[in-house]
Amino acid sequence: MKTHHDGGPVEFGPFVYDLSKRQLFRAAEPVDLQPKMLDTLHVLALNAGSVVDKREIVRAVWPDTVVEEAGLARNISQLRKLLGGEESGETYIQTVPRRGYRLVSAPAAVESPVSAAPAPASARRRFGIWAAAGSIAFILFVYWQFYLPSRWLPGAAGRADLLVVPFQGEPSGFSEALAAELASNPRLRVISPSTVRRYRALRFPDHWTARILGAALIVDGEWPGSAAAGAARLTDVHSGRMIWSARLRQPESEAALKVVSSAVGARIGQR
Repeated sequence: MKTHHDGGPVEFGPFVYDLSKRQLFRAAEPVDLQPKMLDTLHVLALNAGSVVDKREIVRAVWPDTVVEEAGLARNISQLRKLLGGEESGETYIQTVPRRGYRLVSAPAAVESPVSAAPAPASARRRFGIWAAAGSIAFILFVYWQFYLPSRWLPGAAGRADLLVVPFQGEPSGFSEALAAELASNPRLRVISPSTVRRYRALRFPDHWTARILGAALIVDGEWPGSAAAGAARLTDVHSGRMIWSARLRQPESEAALKVVSSAVGARIGQR
């Protein structure tokens, strides 16, 4: 009879059947079986997980005797009662209609998967190093983004990246003209208001737009209305510190343009 098991222990429920010793154990204690019941279990265990034809079982258990299927069924029933488990809904020996029987087994405990083994110490150590490096990088990034004062504050040197944000209520073209005026200052690299509008369309806050584009300074404000004065501001992106601010009282675009561009240029020149 062709078998499918490799000869190792067969585990099902609380039982382990040792094929080489032809012995059934429950919680490491041997379980005694009548000879024909043991022979039947042995045939099923040799093919654990596969259906064994009724005729094959009869030939293996009663090689020199003619036995009806009813005799095999009684033998299976007695074996099931001894194994128990039917009360809890577990059936270790399944009946496959018109074919035979199958022993439902699980891998023996000794055959634990390799993945269950603990990770080598070297792997855990490498993971710890990478985790620590990632944490340090994250802390430095947060510090740089939110707490490090801009190098474009007074006293620094070089050129500043500046974001011109459209003023609230401004007349058409004012922020573009202001950006062009500021861009003429050799100490400034200016990001245009049209770029800001594209990011606003994606619902990005202005200070995040400045961080994404690498700007260190933001120029924004409110346009003066008929009943109230406006305002202009120069703000450090990283620290949130206001570097310069002024009130705008003249609604004329040209006058406001000169006030803001001159004040920002002068403030940058103080570095």
